[in-house]
Amino acid sequence: MNLKRCRELYKAMVDGSARDDERREFLALLPAVFEAAEHDRRAFTAEDREDWILRG
Repeated sequence: MNLKRCRELYKAMVDGSARDDERREFLALLPAVFEAAEHDRRAFTAEDREDWILRG
């Protein structure tokens, strides 16, 4: 759930349609999303993280 919502918010931020409350929500969700990603065996670089969010 967090990942899906994080993707939606990220896409809104990229296309410029995100409201201030959506930007704050995105930033609040990031720690939980990346904590979940740490359980993945791959090492995430900054570029991998962006690709991972966009890829879905």
